[in-house]
Amino acid sequence: MNRDDIIKMAQEAGIDEPESDWMYWAAMERFAALVAATPRQWVELTDDEARALVNRVTFGDRTNWQALVYMVDAKLKEKNT
Repeated sequence: MNRDDIIKMAQEAGIDEPESDWMYWAAMERFAALVAATPRQWVELTDDEARALVNRVTFGDRTNWQALVYMVDAKLKEKNT
């Protein structure tokens, strides 16, 4: 979703033409519903990002797998929220 998509949704919800406080909030609720209902594309880690995370938790021939799981989880949340 890009800026133009969001502007289009706001216009469909009537946000660009508030006539009263009540109507403005009703439009905001419609806009929020449109945004929430819009499918989002899952963003994966690139190969370079995955390698960088593995390198951060690998020491010689030992890998801290628990730390890797937490780091991958945090990176995916960062990219997808």
